Amino acid sequence: MFDDGYTSCEFGLFGCPDGGWMFANLTDMPGVTPEMFDWWFAWHGLDTMRYAIWDKDDHYYCQSQSVEKNMDTSLSMKERYWDTYHDIKEAIADGQDPVPVKLHFVHPTEVGFDAEKLKEFKGTIVCTPAPAIMIHFMRPTATGCELRTRFYMG
Repeated sequence: MFDDGYTSCEFGLFGCPDGGWMFANLTDMPGVTPEMFDWWFAWHGLDTMRYAIWDKDDHYYCQSQSVEKNMDTSLSMKERYWDTYHDIKEAIADGQDPVPVKLHFVHPTEVGFDAEKLKEFKGTIVCTPAPAIMIHFMRPTATGCELRTRFYMG
């Protein structure tokens, strides 16, 4: 994902060689910076309405279990959400009833990103290791950023 350009799997549902599945999405975000994205992830778990801003039709509930850490001004925005847990309730697909999920946000190396490549990376990566590996890979563009999202299941 660090390489310039795109893969053939930027949008859609794809079967993986191990029998699992990957859901991919690519979203252009003009005027947005990686710092704004990190701020939002530290902020949104403090109030359910903040989570609903992301997707009002599918996001029903969110509560950080690490409120003090999320608000700790001695930490960077990334550090405020790394190694935190959020209880959420969301619909996974259109028309589906919401389901409860516990997300554990981790440092990108914990889901396999190379620490050396992270040193040079100008974007940000928000990720969880389970119940599915979730990756929000935010990289700068000429007009803002683009969000490359991946969910690996199975």
